[in-house]
Amino acid sequence: MQDGTLLRLGIEPESDDAADYHGRKFAYSITVNVLNDDERRIRSYCAGYPGSAHDNRVWRNMKQHRDPESYFLENEFVMCDTAYEPSWFCVPAFKCVVGDGLHLHPHKTLFNTVLAKPRVVCEHTMGLWKGRFCWLRNIRMKITNNKNSIKRILRYIDSTIVFHNMLLDWREAEDRNTAWDESVVTDLTSIDDANRAPPIAEREVLDQPIPLHALNDMRRTQLMQYICETYIHSYNYSPIQDDLSLSHGDWSSMVGYDFSTDGDDSSVVSELD
Repeated sequence: MQDGTLLRLGIEPESDDAADYHGRKFAYSITVNVLNDDERRIRSYCAGYPGSAHDNRVWRNMKQHRDPESYFLENEFVMCDTAYEPSWFCVPAFKCVVGDGLHLHPHKTLFNTVLAKPRVVCEHTMGLWKGRFCWLRNIRMKITNNKNSIKRILRYIDSTIVFHNMLLDWREAEDRNTAWDESVVTDLTSIDDANRAPPIAEREVLDQPIPLHALNDMRRTQLMQYICETYIHSYNYSPIQDDLSLSHGDWSSMVGYDFSTDGDDSSVVSELD
């Protein structure tokens, strides 16, 4: 998973390109693109671009994008938001188009909903990283025409990321060493349980390789088709207030309350009928 974030500069830059550091959120900032795993470890990152740089521009200049064959297998990819362009190794969410009235096809909406659940780990990673090191939320160091000024800031950013990953490793080691009574735990899945891993057929569908020179949107289309065929809704919520076709008896049976016993509420229901 990957996402971009802005690191606020507490002091106005005094370089020739100072205007480029104007970001969309802060007066002056630095753009950082972060690739993290599901354990919230930062696996790769690119920092140093001014705050006006788009996330996709930073991503295109990372070594993972310039030489994807060295970092991704044919069935591997990163998930991200709509700021990035799709490719066989990058799967972003679908973007609403103004010409379509800002409405997405139901299949694309479902895909975005399913994709949002794992992508929230990116937000958790940014929150942990910035929360542990308050210096990242307001970098009080000045950028000048001297290259050493920005290099110094980047060295500090490197240090915070190293410490962030170390703290995660130490926390894991501490959790593994914590004594616990196996007899108390009864809901753990056995390692030999046949239902522990997804069925072989599903794994084969997800592991289908994409040709290296295929259309940019081929991987995302493949995943969308798989989700539409296999995704099971946990609920099918529909606001009751929006359905004016319900009768008085239907309302009472659905909410478990007889509105006729209350004068004020019954008048509201009669208006809806």
